[in-house]
Amino acid sequence: MSALFLKTPLALAVSASLFCSAFAMAAAVPADRDVLPAGASPQQYQLTIDPDLQKLSFQGELTLDFTASQTLNELVLNALDLAIIDASIDGKKVETEVVAATQRVHFKAPVSIGKHQLRVRYQGKIYEQSAGLFVTDYSKPDGSTGRMLSSQFEPGDARKLAPMWDEPSHKAIFKISIIEPKGQLALSNMPEQRRQPLPDGRNRVDFAPSVKMSSYLLYVGAGDYERISGRSGGIEHGVVAKKGDAVKGAFALNASYQLLDYYNDYFGVQYPLPKLDHIAVPGAGGFGAMENWGAVMYFEGTLLLDPQFSNTSDKQEVFAVVGHEMAHQWFGNIVTMQWWDDLWLNEGFASWMESKASQHFYPQWHAELGAVGSRNYAMFQDAQETTHPIVQPVRNLEEANAAFDGITYSKGLSVITMLEAYLGEEAFRAGVRAYMQKHQYGNTVTSNLWQALAQASGRPVETIANDFTNQIGVPLITAVKAECQQGNTRLTLTQGRFGLDAASKQTQQWTVPVTAQVAGQAVARAEIRGDAEQTMTLPGCGAVTVNAGQTGYYRVDYSDALFAELVKGFAQLPAVDQLGLLKDSVSLGYAGYSDISRYLALTQQLPADANPIIATDVVQQLEGFTDLYRGLPGEQAYKAFALKQAQALFAKVGWEKQAGESDNTSILRSSLIGVLAELGDAAVIGEARKRFAASQTDKTVLPGDLYGVVLKIVGTEATAADFNQLKTLAANTSNSTEKRRLLGALASGKDVTLAKQALALLLTDLTPKQFAPGLLNRVALEHSQLAYDFYLANQAAFDERLDPLRRDGFDASLLGAARDAATATLLRQKAAAAKTKPVKTAYLEAAAGIDRRLDRVKRIPAQVDAWLKSQQL
Repeated sequence: MSALFLKTPLALAVSASLFCSAFAMAAAVPADRDVLPAGASPQQYQLTIDPDLQKLSFQGELTLDFTASQTLNELVLNALDLAIIDASIDGKKVETEVVAATQRVHFKAPVSIGKHQLRVRYQGKIYEQSAGLFVTDYSKPDGSTGRMLSSQFEPGDARKLAPMWDEPSHKAIFKISIIEPKGQLALSNMPEQRRQPLPDGRNRVDFAPSVKMSSYLLYVGAGDYERISGRSGGIEHGVVAKKGDAVKGAFALNASYQLLDYYNDYFGVQYPLPKLDHIAVPGAGGFGAMENWGAVMYFEGTLLLDPQFSNTSDKQEVFAVVGHEMAHQWFGNIVTMQWWDDLWLNEGFASWMESKASQHFYPQWHAELGAVGSRNYAMFQDAQETTHPIVQPVRNLEEANAAFDGITYSKGLSVITMLEAYLGEEAFRAGVRAYMQKHQYGNTVTSNLWQALAQASGRPVETIANDFTNQIGVPLITAVKAECQQGNTRLTLTQGRFGLDAASKQTQQWTVPVTAQVAGQAVARAEIRGDAEQTMTLPGCGAVTVNAGQTGYYRVDYSDALFAELVKGFAQLPAVDQLGLLKDSVSLGYAGYSDISRYLALTQQLPADANPIIATDVVQQLEGFTDLYRGLPGEQAYKAFALKQAQALFAKVGWEKQAGESDNTSILRSSLIGVLAELGDAAVIGEARKRFAASQTDKTVLPGDLYGVVLKIVGTEATAADFNQLKTLAANTSNSTEKRRLLGALASGKDVTLAKQALALLLTDLTPKQFAPGLLNRVALEHSQLAYDFYLANQAAFDERLDPLRRDGFDASLLGAARDAATATLLRQKAAAAKTKPVKTAYLEAAAGIDRRLDRVKRIPAQVDAWLKSQQL
């Protein structure tokens, strides 16, 4: 813990200029946006929190310095679930009115232009869901239950902590004090400044003043913590976890060292706080981690690695999540979006930076292939009627909460990837640095970024950028023909739109930066506009790949002749283009643009030394087709085919890790074991059972890379005796990683009787409250109606376990796993009755998913059967 951070003169000047400009921006606020009245702005919050973890309440004292830019009849702030005891403005007592319906508190006293001070004493609520100030319970090694305090304030739950301007554009300094629960360590964004013993044996902990920041970045917590730490880049890094677990954060701590230096250099703006803590909290929520400035909060599974129970995928995820949250310290914290319309400026960039950092430090993980998967996920959501633009109008907190989705994260990542490739890496970074330096400690809108990129690159990036951020949908580039002319290829392209339903196939146009390449030759670039045929010239002659390098956000279709050439040369394509071609082919087949046989033909050309990520993707997709075959005459024949493909790959990797094998090969092994079990491979299922039984007396039999998949097999295929054994293990362990996976195994069973028993466990002390909704969804994957009926019978109990903004429409995820038209009809009825757009969208997306599944059942198995027959397989 080092010296108090002091703002530089530049930061002070920027903050002052932002205050002056904030009111000018207010005039442009849409009339239907749920924001506080204009006319005043915060400067500093001095806040003391005295929590009672058993009574789930806290006492709060607030001293708020604010400035009024105009005369006000009253001061109106955000507040929710707060009971005001007394309040005063400039020393004069004022009456208050808390209006829960509008999440506001009115301080009923006239306020003149100038500086003022509000003082409030109040009482607040501590929650058991991960929103606001909340607690999580966990098992200690001695069998007792521990309880920790944490907070989550994005997008708008800081108003549950204190009356405040709970909007991202209203930045202020926070001076936090916490009355520390006995035996616990209090934490906040800044280093501890003073510790004062109190008569009752507790301590008052005062933290150093923060930099000027948005309210959603505030952190308040306390727990039975220990800390490992070190210094890098001139700051103190720490991983904080419950006692006995901090050592599991060693990999994350090292990642923090690496990433700070990398980001300081990339952004050209230094991380401004004296410390950066990564805090591991037991439990679960609707998110994995939160970028609180200087005190990043993670649920344990996304930060800690347990050598006995964590696998290689967990290791890669920890680096990615730490990379994501640390990127937010710049994109989000130093520069913050003006309002939730531009949330993607936070999440899209953090997603992109996590991928870029992974590629920099661990190129052997092939993050570029992960980015193709992320793009595919975004396109799935973007090709539906319920999609939305990256930059979307957000009116209220419910809509803001719904904005944390695949469009904001994954399409944001993909569009940034495309723009970097279009402008060039150096020009793009220069634009980002200029943007960061100009707007540090301030708020921005998307156009501010385009301006910086255009100025740095000298290229008109706005046209392309606006097309992809302000419009919905997925472009479809079709390669019509390729003609060899004097050693070059004349490629003819058309532009259309890829969609999964009628609405998403309506005509729309983009300016699309297209790359294309003849195998082994230089990449050619062109901008494709309109729906008329357009041509581009490529060096060399041969098989042509469109979207070479897979940096573009568009799907690619090919004429039969061009696709046939790609099949022949598939094994020689770069891995990233192999994966891109596979993803486009299966998606086009699923959507009815082409026959699924195209995808299957590519799988037969998979090279013997295929990248493990691609091999993993192929076997998972082949196993996924079995869902469409349920009960059909060709089911067993197809399973035999898929089983043969997976067994051939598994023969190369086996059960045991080989010396020198890559991390991605370990992931492939685990995936193959899971796929083979799903396909009914008796030998694999038997070996999994054998190893699980042996692990009860010798833990080394199941290393971390095998533990999760073996446990899932045991849970999926469980007998009554297996179920009881898993339940006993879950009840007796104090290891949070082990318990989470055991509960997941219990919820995975195929047997309906055991599924009913698993559901009953969700509302007992065995299952931590925050885990119950996710486990209910796990049961629904195999037993949709059963899970839904259980939810209806126990809705009040599940509401207690769900974050408030996730309650309405939660059952859409349960019903969406169904396979019948009647459930789709029910979902549409629920959508018609929904009172808000996010809930309506959730039901409609679930109904559309069932419709797609039913449509695919009619088409895909017949196409696969025909292909198998033609290949005599």
